[in-house]
Amino acid sequence: LAQTRDELVEIFAKAHAERGILVVPAFAVGRTQELLIILLDLVRQGRIKNPPQVFIDSPLAAKVTEVTRKYLRDTDTEAQSLLNGWRNGTIPLDVQYTGTPDESRKINAIRGGALIIAGSGMCEAGRVRHHLMHNLPRPECGVVFVGYQGEGTLGRRIIEGAKTVRIMRQDIPARAKVATLGGLSAHADQPGLLSFMRGIKSPPKQTFIVHGEKEISEAFGQVIASELGWKSTVPAIGQTFAL
Repeated sequence: LAQTRDELVEIFAKAHAERGILVVPAFAVGRTQELLIILLDLVRQGRIKNPPQVFIDSPLAAKVTEVTRKYLRDTDTEAQSLLNGWRNGTIPLDVQYTGTPDESRKINAIRGGALIIAGSGMCEAGRVRHHLMHNLPRPECGVVFVGYQGEGTLGRRIIEGAKTVRIMRQDIPARAKVATLGGLSAHADQPGLLSFMRGIKSPPKQTFIVHGEKEISEAFGQVIASELGWKSTVPAIGQTFAL
């Protein structure tokens, strides 16, 4: 996570220097709030000296963020301190929620000094696609991915360096800087999954690996077989099993 914070500081410094917009495709529940906590911490430490105006452009993300603020007692001590500092103004981060489509569209009139957090996380739907249409062609802007981008998704094509992407039946040139932050993944890695599985006292008769790309899933299945001795299967689309 320390490396992720360092990368964020560098990204914000470049965006400020070039007077661009940062677009963050983020999942509304969990990832948006985690990113906000990190931003508050970096502002409190003085590592982000010119914090941008932050727009949370997702009605669901806005509601979840407000629920998080309402039930501070259920968060850890550090999160409570940061969110309280944000609420009382001692941590100066200007965060605005955009509820309606009209409010969302007005953001695109801003040409610099803003961070837009919008759904969906893989850019396959939602308001983030409008912001990509406006800012992806601008070399002074940036797109920051904070989650896994599935094969075949718009987010994956942008990460892989496509020069042009198709959004809403339009060919959009991809000139903005692209960054990926792997430290915010909500999923356990291979050691974490194996640790969990070792804690199961009665091994299952069959293990199905259904989340992940085919090659990685098959490799993980081999690890399960060699380290745990469990039988595993990577189901194909349409394949059925009698349980």
